[in-house]
Amino acid sequence: MRRNRFRPGDDAVSPVVGVVLLVGIAVMLMTTVGVFVLGFGPGEQPPESDMQFHQESGEVVISVVRPAGLSEQDVVVTVENSGDCAWTGTGALQKAETVTISNSTPNCPTINQGDTIRVIWEAEGGGRTAIIGEYEVI
Repeated sequence: MRRNRFRPGDDAVSPVVGVVLLVGIAVMLMTTVGVFVLGFGPGEQPPESDMQFHQESGEVVISVVRPAGLSEQDVVVTVENSGDCAWTGTGALQKAETVTISNSTPNCPTINQGDTIRVIWEAEGGGRTAIIGEYEVI
């Protein structure tokens, strides 16, 4: 009679490895589905636009250097600690288009020395924002 080389409690490792692999694959699949369902995946990317700031006698003029698909309804100009100022007009922003912010600009907050003016892009439908340009008032 041939003797069994393995002891009775010495089973192979494959059932344990199989369970670990199965659990790992299930977790990865649930994570992937969760990313797409909850919207954590890549969304609308901010445009690669450039703004130029020029300050003269109490006014800050913001000029579009490279519009890259910006539209006025997606752009908000904010003055730190003071509020928002809408980019006037409708439609796509054009190169060299400007907006002037001063203490006499209607519907815009007052600007003071040390304030930070930011041009912020907001994705259509909300959600994502990106700072396109920033300037500190001197």
